This record gives sequence, structure tokens and C-alpha cells, in this order.
Amino acid sequence: MPVSTDPESLVRTIGEARFTAVRWQTGYRKPEVHAFLDRLVLAVRAGQPLAELVNAVRFTPVRVREGYLMSEVDDFLDDVVAASEGRTRTAAGPARGEGVSGPARASTQLIDDIGAVRFTPVRLREGYDMGEVDRFLDHLTAVLRSEGSLDELVGTARFTPVRLREGYDMDEVDDFLARVVVAARAQAAGGPANSVIQEQRGLWSRLLDRG
Repeated sequence: MPVSTDPESLVRTIGEARFTAVRWQTGYRKPEVHAFLDRLVLAVRAGQPLAELVNAVRFTPVRVREGYLMSEVDDFLDDVVAASEGRTRTAAGPARGEGVSGPARASTQLIDDIGAVRFTPVRLREGYDMGEVDRFLDHLTAVLRSEGSLDELVGTARFTPVRLREGYDMDEVDDFLARVVVAARAQAAGGPANSVIQEQRGLWSRLLDRG
């Protein structure tokens, strides 16, 4: 969105910034975004360049608790930097999730899939503890953004089975994690992942004897 290049207008724009709140998909931790916007206002008033400050910021990704839509925050910060330099933003910058260093090579689609995935809630039959699964997905996103390997991380993952309280369908979680690993491997090899993911559906459940 267009942002005024006038310093006072820029301060006002930063102060009035509003972002979409999201839950059950990965977002940026709200207090960290607020604190950073306060830092930006001080920098603008002091006449400091904003590019280095914005490029260095990293926000903690959250999923269980409410956060801000990541793409909106990223686009806004890029617009603010462009406005402070008297230009219009022409391309999106890198995502600012915790652990990102340099251009993120992790598949945007894969990260989006992890953020948007929904599992069927089950009760009175065994399911995986919801909080544990959600925290693990947050961790997967952070690892992908830092270009780390998922194989060992997913291979050693263990979730507490629950029955009396609501949990996530175990087969759905297992199959999704299997698809994530296969997609990450295909991406690292520079090849397409879709057909491989379909062939491997349910494999992780069998390997871990959870089916």
C-alpha cells in the first residue's frame, strides 16, 4: 500500500498500522510487532535510516495463540522502508520469522501449507494432544525458514495420545508430516514434490507404527 514519504506522515502511518489477527495458522507474535513499530517511530523521528533496522528484525512465529498475518506485516515494513527512501516498493522482501538469515530458500508453499493445515478433532477415541501438535508445527516453520533439515526432527517427534479430551486425528497428523518431509526433500533436490507426496501418503504412519 502507498505510504507517505513525509516523516511526520510516516510516523502517523506507523502508529495507525493495523494487521489481521490470525490463530491456528502461523503468525507473528503481536507484542514483538508492537515493540518494533515503536522502535521504527523513534528511528524516523531521529532521522535514522530504516532499511538496516527492518532487514535485521526477526519475529517469533506463533500458532496456538493469536498473532498477526505475516504477509501483511512484511509488506507494511517493506512499504515503510521504501517510503523512508523516497521510492515505491517494487517487490516483497524476505519473511521475518525467527531464524531467517538472508533470502529464505524454504518453499513458501510448504510454509503456507503448514500454517493453514487443519486436522479433524476427535474425542472418545485416541488422538494427538492438540497443543503439542500446534507447537511442533510452529517449530517446523521456524526450521524451514532457517533452511534446516526436517527428517530427524519429524522422525523423532512423539505426541501424547489423549482420549477423554479433544485431540487431533492421528492418521491425519502422521500423513501430513510425511508429506511435509517428502516435499522438503524434493525441494532440496530441485524437483517437483506433488506426485511423490501422493505416493508417500500414509507412509509415516506405517513407519512409526501409529496407523
